[in-house]
Amino acid sequence: MRIFEEPISLEEAALSAHAMAQPSRKSYVHGCSHIPLLFETVGERLRSAVDQTPNKEFVIFKRENIRRTYLQLLKDAERLACGLIHLGLEKGDRVGIWGPNTYEWITTQFATALGGMVLVNINPSYQSEELRFALGKVDIKALITPPGFKKSSYYRSVT
Repeated sequence: MRIFEEPISLEEAALSAHAMAQPSRKSYVHGCSHIPLLFETVGERLRSAVDQTPNKEFVIFKRENIRRTYLQLLKDAERLACGLIHLGLEKGDRVGIWGPNTYEWITTQFATALGGMVLVNINPSYQSEELRFALGKVDIKALITPPGFKKSSYYRSVT
């Protein structure tokens, strides 16, 4: 540990502690960065991408034969955001998503961001009791889910 003989700033202390820490292998990218934060919301970032490259493919789900561009994603997310607001959800409300990685999952992620809602990811392997606990713990106002996944019937779990 480095001993400081004269006062230093918190920033200097943090940098010193960071330099002495063991490198983490939990991420491909780690360390200090000189790239500034963007100060844009997720929705603003998506709209910027649409302005720059509206017809560039954003995502491909080969097995489901789904291909969507940035523009298509924005339109789908805006439509879902409007639907959530029409249901009575407001900024700050928590919306749960319970299911595997699908295009609908991605659309929900952007829709909740556009609507100012908080997306809560629920483990797709949860059973009824675990789901009930998660829903109550974070005060989820709405739950978006497919009918089922693998051998789990989500519909039966919530009814």
